[in-house]
Amino acid sequence: MRNDVVQRALREVPLIAALYLAYAGGRVVAARLTGPAFDHAESVWSFERWLHLPSEHSVQQAALHWQALVEFFDSYYAGVHFPATVAALVWLFVWHPERYPWFRRTLAWLTGFALVGHVLYPLAPPRMLAGHGIVDTAHVYGQSVYGPVGTGVANQFAAMPSLHVAWAVLVALAVVRVARGPWRWLAVLHPVTTVAVVIVTGNHYWLDAVVGCALLVLALAITRSRAFTVPVGAVAAAAARTVSVAREHAWPMMRFVVVGGASTLLSVVIFVPLLALMPSAAANTVAAIISTLASNEANRSWVFRSDRGGLLPRVAAAGTVLISYVATTGSLLVLDLTVPHASATLELTVMLAASAVAGLARYVLLGLHIFPSAPAADAAGDPLEAAGAGGSGGAESATRTGGAVLAAHGAGSPARTQSNALSMASSSAP
Repeated sequence: MRNDVVQRALREVPLIAALYLAYAGGRVVAARLTGPAFDHAESVWSFERWLHLPSEHSVQQAALHWQALVEFFDSYYAGVHFPATVAALVWLFVWHPERYPWFRRTLAWLTGFALVGHVLYPLAPPRMLAGHGIVDTAHVYGQSVYGPVGTGVANQFAAMPSLHVAWAVLVALAVVRVARGPWRWLAVLHPVTTVAVVIVTGNHYWLDAVVGCALLVLALAITRSRAFTVPVGAVAAAAARTVSVAREHAWPMMRFVVVGGASTLLSVVIFVPLLALMPSAAANTVAAIISTLASNEANRSWVFRSDRGGLLPRVAAAGTVLISYVATTGSLLVLDLTVPHASATLELTVMLAASAVAGLARYVLLGLHIFPSAPAADAAGDPLEAAGAGGSGGAESATRTGGAVLAAHGAGSPARTQSNALSMASSSAP
């Protein structure tokens, strides 16, 4: 067993070292991007009060009556966070190697997500806020691990999300899931104590802990597996399936994007001359209705090659436009609540990201449910299909039969339908 541990350690230590260097480098980069950190802090403080969360100030004031408790919390903040996580890594690596990859991957995903948050949303901790009465307890009692702002490798503006809390929850989860016996439940005290520590010492907000736990859930969802490991065959199959789906939807998605751009252009072309005849709100409504109807017809006939007509599918397709409106408007409202003085660049980024997500949702709804492909019609109308059939009546029959079978099984894109139909026709031709 000792030789096995040593051999695995020789392979694992360079990987852990590389991950740690990436983590440290990411924190150094994030430490240089702290411009709006204090504006974000005021926004988080106001948002928490809007949610009626207990004030970090009131919690800290209650704890300050016990100096020994506060000093213990300062020591816990400085000395337990990193060693406890390393201890969990070593414990799993040596005594539970089958569970170790799950923990390491989850930790890597979680830390990567957190670093992105530190870069995109720099946030000053409560102890740096002026006017709210938060005390830097570690500085008061001479236990601070931080130097002056801007010195050292520590990023003091990385409050959101809280890796102290997220790592502590992950460590407790690993102990509870892997260890045996009732004593394992004592591990839950680690994240509970950590939450109290980061609040009392003025290093984090309640929302930092909430966002950290949310990112942990996301990391666990990515790495979850029944055996805590993913077989190589499963990875290869998933990769092959991903490539297949990407190829299947590449051209329909490109056509969908083209239709979206053309619809926007058509709306502008209609809107501008109508301004001379009616108020801008009315002109915008007319332009939106016409461009929406035109784009839905283009999506039905050209993007998805669907033969489904009638009023109901068209109404449903028009309704999907509301997804974009709700996504973009809702995202901007949330941004306004959390970042009252957001820059125009940030607002544009949020709007474009919301539009992209909403567009993908519309593509799925339109292609799978509202305007599903018509395989037989597509195959019959394609010149390549006719060439593959070679003009044979038997081949045409096989093509129609193949299209019907694919339709019965819910075949998706035109490209895949044509390929399958061609294969059937060729194998049936005399």
